Amino acid sequence: AYSESSAVTAFTGISNVLNIVPFSYSLRQNGFILSGFNVRILRNGLGKVDIVPLQVNFGHIYTTYEPSQTRQANFTVIATQVLRPAMGQEFTIPLAITFGKGALTQDTGQTLNLVSLDGPNKGQPNGLRLSIKDDKGKEITFDKQEVLGDITITGAVTGNVSKVYTAVITPTPGGSVKTGTFSAAIPVTVTYN
Repeated sequence: AYSESSAVTAFTGISNVLNIVPFSYSLRQNGFILSGFNVRILRNGLGKVDIVPLQVNFGHIYTTYEPSQTRQANFTVIATQVLRPAMGQEFTIPLAITFGKGALTQDTGQTLNLVSLDGPNKGQPNGLRLSIKDDKGKEITFDKQEVLGDITITGAVTGNVSKVYTAVITPTPGGSVKTGTFSAAIPVTVTYN
């Protein structure tokens, strides 16, 4: 934790160079000499991420579905600023998002095999695949960072960025859809650069 005023230090001078040496009183020149740069200290709890809705329900899917038949449901990932930055600071942070595989196996880089939770096929692939599309209709690659967007952190606490994604269920080509319930827990990780 830090107080707002202690985190902001302006380095003035003709060359705007910060010399980092082992001790502040050291006369030795063994250290780092850096040209002008920015150091941002991001407060713990500066922002939060919400997924709305938290659970996507596809309803009933029938064993007679053809590979061209799909079920789709939208969800939104929202990154929101909740705390003020240090006084006088306003900056933009590029955010990335990664959709993990969870306990599912990949059919391709963009699709995961769903598994039956009950019945005679419990624990086996149920003939359905899950994919996720971004707001432009492009299938995301699981376990790979994708761009979420930029969030501008402001003193007025107005920073937010959101993106709508579509979860898509399709029958596996050449396979058959098996009866029973299924569920998939997909970890979502939002990071900043």
